[in-house]
Amino acid sequence: MELRRAFNISPPERYKNAVSFLRMLFESSAKNTQKMEGILKKHEDRYAFNNRTTYFDHSYIGIWELKSYAYDYYFFFKENSIPLDYFLEPKEYLSYYLRAILCSYSPENRAADIWKIVTHKEIRNYPIGEVDLDMFVKFVSPKSLKSWLEKYSVQHLVVEDGFEVTQKFINLCASFAHFKIQYWAEMIHIDDEGLLYQRPFIESSPAYVTVQNGIETASLEDWMKEYFLQLAKAGIGVFPSPFAHQISALEAAARG
Repeated sequence: MELRRAFNISPPERYKNAVSFLRMLFESSAKNTQKMEGILKKHEDRYAFNNRTTYFDHSYIGIWELKSYAYDYYFFFKENSIPLDYFLEPKEYLSYYLRAILCSYSPENRAADIWKIVTHKEIRNYPIGEVDLDMFVKFVSPKSLKSWLEKYSVQHLVVEDGFEVTQKFINLCASFAHFKIQYWAEMIHIDDEGLLYQRPFIESSPAYVTVQNGIETASLEDWMKEYFLQLAKAGIGVFPSPFAHQISALEAAARG
Protein backbone atom coordinates (compact mmCIF):
# COMPACT_ATOMS: atom_id res chain seq x y z
CA MET A 1 0.00 0.00 0.00
CA GLU A 2 2.82 2.42 0.90
CA LEU A 3 4.54 1.76 -2.41
CA ARG A 4 1.30 2.19 -4.35
CA ARG A 5 0.69 5.56 -2.69
CA ALA A 6 4.28 6.62 -3.39
CA PHE A 7 3.92 5.71 -7.06
CA ASN A 8 0.70 7.74 -7.34
CA ILE A 9 2.40 10.90 -6.04
CA SER A 10 4.03 12.98 -8.76
CA PRO A 11 7.77 13.05 -7.93
CA PRO A 12 10.19 15.93 -8.62
CA GLU A 13 11.39 16.02 -12.23
CA ARG A 14 14.85 14.68 -11.42
CA TYR A 15 13.36 11.53 -9.85
CA LYS A 16 10.68 10.76 -12.43
CA ASN A 17 12.75 8.25 -14.39
CA ALA A 18 13.85 6.46 -11.23
CA VAL A 19 10.32 6.26 -9.82
CA SER A 20 9.00 5.11 -13.17
CA PHE A 21 11.57 2.33 -13.30
CA LEU A 22 10.86 1.30 -9.71
CA ARG A 23 7.16 1.14 -10.52
CA MET A 24 7.93 -1.04 -13.52
CA LEU A 25 10.06 -3.37 -11.37
CA PHE A 26 7.45 -3.82 -8.67
CA GLU A 27 4.36 -3.93 -10.87
CA SER A 28 5.57 -5.83 -13.91
CA SER A 29 8.04 -8.29 -12.41
CA ALA A 30 5.69 -11.21 -13.02
CA LYS A 31 5.06 -10.08 -16.60
CA ASN A 32 8.80 -9.75 -17.26
CA THR A 33 9.42 -13.16 -15.75
CA GLN A 34 6.88 -14.68 -18.12
CA LYS A 35 8.56 -12.98 -21.09
CA MET A 36 12.01 -14.13 -20.00
CA GLU A 37 10.76 -17.67 -19.57
CA GLY A 38 9.57 -17.63 -23.18
CA ILE A 39 12.86 -16.20 -24.45
CA LEU A 40 14.84 -18.83 -22.54
CA LYS A 41 12.66 -21.63 -23.94
CA LYS A 42 13.34 -20.48 -27.53
CA HIS A 43 17.03 -20.19 -26.72
CA GLU A 44 17.13 -23.73 -25.28
CA ASP A 45 15.31 -25.09 -28.33
CA ARG A 46 17.87 -23.41 -30.58
CA TYR A 47 20.78 -24.99 -28.73
CA ALA A 48 19.14 -28.41 -28.41
CA PHE A 49 21.40 -31.27 -29.48
CA ASN A 50 18.90 -32.67 -31.99
CA ASN A 51 17.88 -29.31 -33.48
CA ARG A 52 18.48 -29.17 -37.25
CA THR A 53 16.88 -25.79 -37.88
CA THR A 54 18.92 -23.30 -39.91
CA TYR A 55 19.18 -19.83 -38.34
CA PHE A 56 20.34 -16.67 -40.06
CA ASP A 57 20.26 -14.30 -37.07
CA HIS A 58 22.93 -14.16 -34.37
CA SER A 59 23.23 -17.11 -32.03
CA TYR A 60 23.35 -14.78 -29.02
CA ILE A 61 20.03 -13.07 -29.79
CA GLY A 62 18.21 -14.76 -26.89
CA ILE A 63 21.06 -14.06 -24.48
CA TRP A 64 21.14 -10.40 -25.47
CA GLU A 65 17.39 -10.04 -24.91
CA LEU A 66 17.65 -11.59 -21.45
CA LYS A 67 20.76 -9.54 -20.71
CA SER A 68 18.79 -6.31 -21.19
CA TYR A 69 16.33 -7.40 -18.49
CA ALA A 70 19.05 -8.65 -16.13
CA TYR A 71 21.41 -5.68 -16.48
CA ASP A 72 18.64 -3.08 -16.07
CA TYR A 73 17.56 -4.81 -12.88
CA TYR A 74 21.07 -5.40 -11.54
CA PHE A 75 22.55 -1.95 -12.21
CA PHE A 76 19.54 0.01 -11.00
CA PHE A 77 19.76 -1.62 -7.59
CA LYS A 78 23.56 -1.51 -7.43
CA GLU A 79 23.91 2.11 -8.51
CA ASN A 80 21.30 3.17 -5.97
CA SER A 81 22.84 1.06 -3.18
CA ILE A 82 19.65 -0.94 -2.70
CA PRO A 83 20.52 -4.29 -1.07
CA LEU A 84 19.06 -7.16 -3.06
CA ASP A 85 21.73 -9.85 -2.79
CA TYR A 86 19.94 -12.11 -0.31
CA PHE A 87 16.34 -11.97 -1.49
CA LEU A 88 14.69 -14.75 -3.46
CA GLU A 89 13.14 -12.60 -6.20
CA PRO A 90 16.43 -11.29 -7.67
CA LYS A 91 17.80 -14.83 -7.81
CA GLU A 92 14.77 -15.93 -9.81
CA TYR A 93 14.74 -12.79 -11.98
CA LEU A 94 18.42 -13.08 -12.95
CA SER A 95 18.38 -16.85 -13.37
CA TYR A 96 16.93 -16.72 -16.90
CA TYR A 97 19.90 -14.76 -18.22
CA LEU A 98 22.43 -16.91 -16.36
CA ARG A 99 20.84 -20.15 -17.55
CA ALA A 100 20.87 -18.84 -21.12
CA ILE A 101 24.63 -18.26 -20.85
CA LEU A 102 25.26 -21.82 -19.66
CA CYS A 103 22.90 -23.18 -22.31
CA SER A 104 25.20 -21.75 -24.98
CA TYR A 105 27.77 -24.36 -23.91
CA SER A 106 25.44 -27.27 -24.66
CA PRO A 107 27.13 -29.85 -26.91
CA GLU A 108 26.26 -29.57 -30.59
CA ASN A 109 25.36 -32.41 -32.94
CA ARG A 110 27.87 -31.89 -35.74
CA ALA A 111 26.57 -34.92 -37.61
CA ALA A 112 23.22 -33.18 -38.03
CA ASP A 113 24.81 -30.21 -39.80
CA ILE A 114 24.52 -31.82 -43.23
CA TRP A 115 24.58 -28.69 -45.38
CA LYS A 116 27.24 -26.88 -43.32
CA ILE A 117 25.27 -23.62 -43.44
CA VAL A 118 24.09 -23.27 -39.84
CA THR A 119 25.67 -19.91 -39.14
CA HIS A 120 25.30 -19.77 -35.36
CA LYS A 121 27.49 -22.79 -34.63
CA GLU A 122 30.76 -20.96 -35.26
CA ILE A 123 30.11 -18.58 -32.36
CA ARG A 124 28.20 -20.89 -30.09
CA ASN A 125 29.73 -20.25 -26.64
CA TYR A 126 28.92 -16.93 -24.96
CA PRO A 127 31.96 -15.53 -23.08
CA ILE A 128 31.32 -14.73 -19.42
CA GLY A 129 32.03 -11.15 -18.35
CA GLU A 130 32.86 -9.60 -15.00
CA VAL A 131 29.26 -8.61 -14.18
CA ASP A 132 28.03 -12.04 -15.26
CA LEU A 133 30.45 -13.71 -12.86
CA ASP A 134 29.28 -11.42 -10.06
CA MET A 135 25.71 -12.52 -10.74
CA PHE A 136 26.69 -16.20 -10.73
CA VAL A 137 28.56 -15.85 -7.43
CA LYS A 138 25.97 -13.77 -5.58
CA PHE A 139 22.66 -14.99 -6.98
CA VAL A 140 23.15 -18.69 -7.74
CA SER A 141 23.51 -21.34 -5.06
CA PRO A 142 26.08 -24.12 -5.61
CA LYS A 143 23.20 -26.60 -5.79
CA SER A 144 21.45 -24.65 -8.56
CA LEU A 145 24.70 -24.08 -10.45
CA LYS A 146 25.53 -27.77 -10.39
CA SER A 147 22.02 -28.58 -11.60
CA TRP A 148 22.34 -26.16 -14.54
CA LEU A 149 25.79 -27.45 -15.49
CA GLU A 150 24.42 -30.98 -15.58
CA LYS A 151 21.27 -29.99 -17.47
CA TYR A 152 23.22 -28.27 -20.24
CA SER A 153 26.14 -30.76 -20.15
CA VAL A 154 28.64 -27.93 -19.71
CA GLN A 155 32.23 -29.13 -20.15
CA HIS A 156 34.06 -25.81 -20.30
CA LEU A 157 33.47 -22.09 -19.82
CA VAL A 158 34.99 -19.18 -21.72
CA VAL A 159 35.58 -15.78 -20.13
CA GLU A 160 36.06 -12.46 -21.88
CA ASP A 161 39.58 -11.55 -22.99
CA GLY A 162 41.43 -9.61 -20.32
CA PHE A 163 39.14 -10.80 -17.54
CA GLU A 164 41.35 -12.09 -14.70
CA VAL A 165 39.02 -14.67 -13.19
CA THR A 166 41.83 -16.15 -11.09
CA GLN A 167 42.40 -12.81 -9.37
CA LYS A 168 38.68 -12.58 -8.65
CA PHE A 169 38.85 -15.91 -6.85
CA ILE A 170 41.90 -14.82 -4.86
CA ASN A 171 40.09 -11.64 -3.84
CA LEU A 172 37.03 -13.64 -2.79
CA CYS A 173 39.12 -15.93 -0.56
CA ALA A 174 40.96 -12.96 0.91
CA SER A 175 37.69 -11.15 1.64
CA PHE A 176 36.27 -14.25 3.27
CA ALA A 177 39.21 -14.49 5.66
CA HIS A 178 39.41 -10.74 6.30
CA PHE A 179 35.75 -9.93 6.97
CA LYS A 180 34.81 -13.34 8.46
CA ILE A 181 31.21 -13.22 7.22
CA GLN A 182 29.81 -16.71 7.73
CA TYR A 183 27.34 -16.89 4.85
CA TRP A 184 30.08 -16.05 2.32
CA ALA A 185 31.16 -19.67 2.70
CA GLU A 186 28.47 -20.58 0.17
CA MET A 187 30.27 -18.56 -2.48
CA ILE A 188 33.32 -20.83 -2.37
CA HIS A 189 31.30 -24.02 -2.01
CA ILE A 190 31.85 -24.68 1.69
CA ASP A 191 29.27 -27.01 3.19
CA ASP A 192 27.24 -26.27 6.34
CA GLU A 193 30.06 -27.53 8.58
CA GLY A 194 32.68 -25.53 6.73
CA LEU A 195 34.76 -28.60 5.93
CA LEU A 196 34.10 -29.69 2.35
CA TYR A 197 34.73 -27.82 -0.83
CA GLN A 198 34.51 -28.45 -4.54
CA ARG A 199 37.45 -26.78 -6.27
CA PRO A 200 37.42 -25.94 -9.98
CA PHE A 201 40.73 -26.09 -11.83
CA ILE A 202 41.48 -22.87 -13.66
CA GLU A 203 43.77 -23.20 -16.67
CA SER A 204 46.53 -20.67 -17.16
CA SER A 205 44.93 -19.25 -20.32
CA PRO A 206 43.25 -15.93 -19.43
CA ALA A 207 40.27 -16.66 -21.69
CA TYR A 208 39.48 -20.26 -20.79
CA VAL A 209 38.17 -22.01 -17.72
CA THR A 210 37.74 -25.76 -17.43
CA VAL A 211 35.55 -27.23 -14.71
CA GLN A 212 36.82 -30.68 -13.75
CA ASN A 213 34.92 -33.27 -11.76
CA GLY A 214 36.26 -34.39 -8.42
CA ILE A 215 35.71 -33.27 -4.85
CA GLU A 216 38.52 -32.82 -2.35
CA THR A 217 38.24 -32.62 1.40
CA ALA A 218 40.16 -30.21 3.61
CA SER A 219 39.73 -27.54 6.20
CA LEU A 220 39.27 -24.07 4.76
CA GLU A 221 42.63 -22.96 6.16
CA ASP A 222 44.53 -25.94 4.69
CA TRP A 223 42.73 -25.56 1.39
CA MET A 224 43.57 -21.86 1.10
CA LYS A 225 47.21 -22.51 1.98
CA GLU A 226 47.39 -25.20 -0.67
CA TYR A 227 45.73 -22.93 -3.20
CA PHE A 228 48.19 -20.11 -2.60
CA LEU A 229 51.10 -22.55 -2.70
CA GLN A 230 50.01 -23.66 -6.15
CA LEU A 231 49.78 -20.03 -7.25
CA ALA A 232 53.24 -19.36 -5.88
CA LYS A 233 54.63 -22.37 -7.76
CA ALA A 234 53.04 -21.02 -10.91
CA GLY A 235 54.82 -17.72 -10.39
CA ILE A 236 51.72 -15.70 -9.50
CA GLY A 237 52.85 -13.30 -6.81
CA VAL A 238 50.24 -10.51 -6.56
CA PHE A 239 48.03 -11.06 -3.53
CA PRO A 240 45.53 -8.98 -1.53
CA SER A 241 46.81 -7.32 1.65
CA PRO A 242 44.96 -9.57 4.17
CA PHE A 243 47.31 -12.40 3.13
CA ALA A 244 50.46 -10.35 2.51
CA HIS A 245 52.22 -11.58 5.65
CA GLN A 246 51.45 -15.23 4.83
CA ILE A 247 52.24 -15.21 1.15
CA SER A 248 55.94 -14.41 1.39
CA ALA A 249 56.44 -17.48 3.58
CA LEU A 250 54.30 -19.63 1.30
CA GLU A 251 56.19 -18.47 -1.77
CA ALA A 252 59.50 -19.19 -0.07
CA ALA A 253 58.34 -22.68 0.86
CA ALA A 254 57.05 -23.35 -2.64
CA ARG A 255 60.19 -22.15 -4.36
CA GLY A 256 62.70 -23.41 -1.86
